Amino acid sequence: MGIGELAVAKSGLLATHALGSCVAVCLWDVSSCVGGLIHIMLPAPSSRRKERPALYATTGIPMLLNEMRYAGANLQCTTARLVGGSSVAGTSMFAVGRRNVMKARQTLYSQRIVVSAEDVGGRIPRSVRLRVADGQVLVTSPDRAQLVL
Repeated sequence: MGIGELAVAKSGLLATHALGSCVAVCLWDVSSCVGGLIHIMLPAPSSRRKERPALYATTGIPMLLNEMRYAGANLQCTTARLVGGSSVAGTSMFAVGRRNVMKARQTLYSQRIVVSAEDVGGRIPRSVRLRVADGQVLVTSPDRAQLVL
């Protein structure tokens, strides 16, 4: 998956790569084994830009939750894991990565979705795979051992 894309599945792997300041939101429903993943780029759309709603935490996460519900997920049994939100290019005066993480947390909280784990911040790029069968999230980065969330 690329930036501003989302996917829902009942089996297999969902993956996205090259997360810098972007954030991957991985959702999994333990009761139906439905998984979802979105690669968000910015916290919220500006008043001028509203196309491609999956680019943004405030519009993309609700879209993903609707797709999960349509696929049979029980959102009361759904948890989230967050990955990304780093500052790979050094200190940014806009702090996009940190703002993405905060807005993703707020949006999930407003939808009553618990964030059960995260690997966010720092200065490293990350790739993530959600194994839909068991909800395991695998995070890889250069010069770091694979992390399981």
